[in-house]
Amino acid sequence: MTKLLHVIFIFFICLFCVKQSNAQDDHLIDSLYKQLDESKRDTFQMKINRSIGDFYMYKNPIKAIHYFEKANELAIQNNRTLDIASNYYSIGYCSLEKGNFDHAIENYLKSVRLYIQMNDVKRLTNAYLSLSNVYS
Repeated sequence: MTKLLHVIFIFFICLFCVKQSNAQDDHLIDSLYKQLDESKRDTFQMKINRSIGDFYMYKNPIKAIHYFEKANELAIQNNRTLDIASNYYSIGYCSLEKGNFDHAIENYLKSVRLYIQMNDVKRLTNAYLSLSNVYS
């Protein structure tokens, strides 16, 4: 239970952290990598990979895509539809940032299909808006 709380804590730190100094960034990413190495459960590994992807999303989109894809493999294995859709969305964003428009469209459309299936109007709206950014 302590490990679960620790992983969740690190996950939220990564998601909501404000711009930090390089030393703090290094400590955070080192903690995530350590948790990834120690984690035995697929869901923890999926969330940690997702957090690492979030960490790199604005700094190194190619590296972020790698971790979102790892998280997505685990999400697919565990039938976690919302996580799958969110990973596709993030891969689409990173692909757009790198100028890989076809890959961005492909992944945004995958997220759109899943958000429709889940009837998640808020996320669906964001996915459509992001998809429109590819064409602007």
